[in-house]
Amino acid sequence: MRWRVAAVLAAAGLVAPVAGVAQEAKRPVEGTIDLGFVDVSGNSDVTTLNAAERLVLRTGGWELVEQFAVVFGRTDGVTSTSHWKAAVRADRTLAKRIALFGQVEFERNTFAGIARRFVETIALRISLLDTPSDRLSLEAGGSYTQERSAPAASGDPATSTSFVSAHGAARYKRMLGDPAYVEQSVEFLPNLEISSDVRISSQTALVAPLSKQVALKASYVILFDNLPQPGFGKTDRTFSTGVQVAF
Repeated sequence: MRWRVAAVLAAAGLVAPVAGVAQEAKRPVEGTIDLGFVDVSGNSDVTTLNAAERLVLRTGGWELVEQFAVVFGRTDGVTSTSHWKAAVRADRTLAKRIALFGQVEFERNTFAGIARRFVETIALRISLLDTPSDRLSLEAGGSYTQERSAPAASGDPATSTSFVSAHGAARYKRMLGDPAYVEQSVEFLPNLEISSDVRISSQTALVAPLSKQVALKASYVILFDNLPQPGFGKTDRTFSTGVQVAF
């Protein structure tokens, strides 16, 4: 684990911050594919896969984004982690720095007690900072969640619930040089019906280029649920490294 982190940081260090970095061109179609894989056999038997893809389409004031991600692991032949997530989002520009968006998201994470979760969101996105080297945006709106729990180890049966939440998010991207960057996003989802039910997610990502299309990527994700399913913990943390291919 340590040598992979060191490799990413070393590669990033080769790209010094440059004043006047060229603004990223917003192409009509673009996307990325992230892949990471570890397989250990012998005295221990561990297999871990993390994969993600993101596709962006832009046309006539619209931006359509489709995303999919999975983290899957097996230890000694037994599944030890399984987290699946997919989302489709449509942004409509209303003014130079303001857009309205709608998003539909699916999540399955049985090791956090979620058999399936659907979240539909409508919100405004406001761009507070948009320079060649820095981008900062805020989101505010509402979400509707429908979820079904996974059976708990204690034997408690699965349950289904639905509720309305507020949606707040902040996203920051800092260009370190073309095309290296560091990105931070935080999402805040408080249940408007049960005040103690608050979900917070944070993602930090560092991308260091190997070529124009291929880069090393390291990411750290924290998922916090203040009112988790019975028998499950409040916090999940995932650190992953791998290769990102842009197209």
